[in-house]
Formats: sequence, C-alpha cells, structure tokens
Amino acid sequence: YPQGLVGEAIPLSGRIVALADFFDTLSIDRCYRKAHHDAEILEMIRERHGQQFDPRVVDAFFRIVDLLRVARDAINAVDEIADVEESDPDWCLIF
Repeated sequence: YPQGLVGEAIPLSGRIVALADFFDTLSIDRCYRKAHHDAEILEMIRERHGQQFDPRVVDAFFRIVDLLRVARDAINAVDEIADVEESDPDWCLIF
C-alpha cells in the first residue's frame, strides 16, 4: 500500500475500495477474458479473508453481497435495454 501502510493503518475507505474493485473487476467481462462466476469470486474473497482483505470488510461484504449482485446486474443490463452511447454525458440519467 502507498506509504508502506499495512493493516488497520490503511484507511477504511481504501480497504473497502480494494475489495469492491476486486469483486467488480472479476465479475464483469473484459476484452481479454470472460467474467468469473460469482461462486468462484466469492471463494477467492474467502481465501483472502484476513490476508489481502480486512476481515471486517469481508464480513460486511458477505452480509450485502446479494444486494451488490442485483445492483451490478441492473447496471450491466443498461447496455442491453438502452440505446445510449457511453460517451453521452447524460447516460447516468437513465437510472
């Protein structure tokens, strides 16, 4: 981590974003690979509990993971239901 911070010295916001970014990055298709299955991603997060990811953040994540998946799927469905270019500055108004 920047400035050599580890554990609790890393700001909570950074610990949350690290886990959110991991989940997001692996759960959507990329130009160079398909998305991982949710079960696989959740297992990877469990394996990193207390190592790469703050245990409290992981525990909180698992309490809301179903809501996160619904939100992710709704956001990803926008491309399928909306005729909006990503470069359109008002794309977010369709929500």
